[in-house]
Formats: sequence, structure tokens, C-alpha cells
Amino acid sequence: MAVKAAAKFAGIKLPLVEAALPIPVFGVGDLIMGGVRLPAASVPAAAGLFAVFHSHAHGLEVRAAAVGGYMLGVLAAEALSTWPWLEARWS
Repeated sequence: MAVKAAAKFAGIKLPLVEAALPIPVFGVGDLIMGGVRLPAASVPAAAGLFAVFHSHAHGLEVRAAAVGGYMLGVLAAEALSTWPWLEARWS
């Protein structure tokens, strides 16, 4: 997420960001409802693709003057929300 947010601040544009944000929610819901089993390697790839749009959307929310503190907060929240899963996975 940090790399994509930095790319956004560098002026790299990504089309249809707001429209793409709900796609993972509906896509995962469809897969669950359909009972589709995917290879484990596809999960990080899908999460990474979602992170690109998610971090770009966060980058759109912040003003240039508040970039440092805002992005540190977003990255801290991301780390705190990911850490319990990693801890449970590798314990």
C-alpha cells in the first residue's frame, strides 16, 4: 500500500478507482457463495490487486500538506490489522 500511495503522490493516475473498490467484496462473496476453492497462491495476488486500488483511494483523500502524518496513520492501521492474522498463521 505504501508503494502505491507514493506512486499516487508522484502523479501516477489510476482510472476508475472509486468504481473498482467494491469489486473485491462482491467477487469474494460470489466465490464463497459458489463454493469455489482457489489455490492458496492466488489469495496474496488478489489481496495485492485490491491493495493497489485501496491505497490509491486513500491517497486521493489526503491533502498535500498532511501527507506525512496521514500516511503514517494509514500504514500503522494496516500493520495493526494485519499483525494478528500473521501471528495466528505462523504461531
